[in-house]
Amino acid sequence: ARRSRASKIPASNYRPAHVATTHRFYSNTYDDEDDFPSRRPKTALILGSSGCLGSTLVSTLSRTFGKDRINIIGSDCVQPPDSQMESDQLDAFLPLPHPSTDPSLGKMTTELLLGLKELDELSMSSSGADGDDTNGKGGLKLDAIICASGGWEGDPPTDLDPTDDMEEQVMIADAGAHGDAVERMMRMNLYPVLAAGRAMDRYMASQGLFVAIGAAAALAPTPAMYAYGASKAAVHHYIQTLGASSGPKTGVGHRAQRQKASIALRRNREYLDDLTALAVLPSMIDTPSNRRYAEPDADFDTWTKPEAIAKEIGAWLGRPYLRPNSGALIKVQSGKKGSDAVFNLVR
Repeated sequence: ARRSRASKIPASNYRPAHVATTHRFYSNTYDDEDDFPSRRPKTALILGSSGCLGSTLVSTLSRTFGKDRINIIGSDCVQPPDSQMESDQLDAFLPLPHPSTDPSLGKMTTELLLGLKELDELSMSSSGADGDDTNGKGGLKLDAIICASGGWEGDPPTDLDPTDDMEEQVMIADAGAHGDAVERMMRMNLYPVLAAGRAMDRYMASQGLFVAIGAAAALAPTPAMYAYGASKAAVHHYIQTLGASSGPKTGVGHRAQRQKASIALRRNREYLDDLTALAVLPSMIDTPSNRRYAEPDADFDTWTKPEAIAKEIGAWLGRPYLRPNSGALIKVQSGKKGSDAVFNLVR
């Protein structure tokens, strides 16, 4: 039987500035195209890997595929949980700047790309100058990019009457609070997706999978949480835009007037030909943070468990024929038990 060849890099041999932790990292070559995709180890990048959903994705993918069949790169502004490091679930961790130090999208994107570049160089050095390089852009190939980062907050309360004269300081404070809320939601929900999109341009492999977490609530108006709704609606728009430019049939929502722009994009981005970009839209994920803000009578049994989302994404990664069309928005609906989640195409 033909087998893929992999070289293992000890953690002690590699401590680059932008990669906080590297346990093992593989560079692979193939004896035959028939080995793809079932035999070679896959590589997944998970943004927000230290959060509840991200941690669940790390453990689920590691358990589903096995350590010899998947390499998992975590990335977050928070250090990974000890459980991930002790169980050797993460092969590398790329730290991102904390919003309190530098909240800009440019800084987040730069740090992510620099970390991936060093892993790319590691992969090429481990396989040698003549190692496999199917897209001519280095040794690192990402089979999946999963953006599990996110958060929620309601709009700032205001007791101001717009018809009354108000002191300048009060007006400035109110404007600042609303502006800060929008910026926080964009940093938490949208910026990681956009940063991952730049990484995708350089490192996405053939038959790649790009998944972002949207929100069912953002399919409709979101009174009292417009900042959250706007950030999630922007995620939906980004995925649908990718869908209009990717997939074997140019994805979901493609229109003739956009065909020229799509062709121009594909000319320099071959990965778009068989990329699947999807957004998962839960109503409420059962996480400690969400429970903290829940109503006293909330029924947690009806909330979607992170494991249900992680298993579905794992199925898409392992079996590309199960994926919806690129650009699809997929709503997650829970039954009486949160683990019994149903995934429905809504757009």
